[in-house]
Amino acid sequence: MKRCSRGFTLMETLLAITIGAGVILGATRMFPSLQSFMLSNRVRQKADQEARVTLETVRHVLSLGIPATQIISSPLNCPPNSDIKFTGSDKVTYEINCSPTGTVVLSSTPPATTHTVTLAENVTVFGFTPDSNNNPTSIYFGFESDTPLDSSGKVERLYVISEPAVITMGGS
Repeated sequence: MKRCSRGFTLMETLLAITIGAGVILGATRMFPSLQSFMLSNRVRQKADQEARVTLETVRHVLSLGIPATQIISSPLNCPPNSDIKFTGSDKVTYEINCSPTGTVVLSSTPPATTHTVTLAENVTVFGFTPDSNNNPTSIYFGFESDTPLDSSGKVERLYVISEPAVITMGGS
């Protein structure tokens, strides 16, 4: 008589259930740390994007400036930050400054009204320095932003972006 066997034995079934339960348990234990990693990565990407936009906006606005009109000042309540004010070749007065709370603001004043745009928040260092070779068209620009990666805001969980650059003012 020929014997035909179909299915799994009890031992094979128990082994498959045990392995499957181990895999599911491992996946559920890793999920919170994976979720935390994904969230902090999203915050990091947003901070990088904000820094890039701020740097490019400052570069663009300074490229409109007339070098002879630039005034760089360092407010007493905001070290190591500095502000810059200048007139553009488009006859608009521009001012870029960082508040004591770490907010960078760009103000432009055409002949009639003033437009204000917030460029960045959580800024710890924001400064302009004239060129050491007395070249009025070159300005050194430093930018550093600390962004908490999670809701705890712990100091050891800060992300730092630092963007030193030499920017050339346009105009004549």
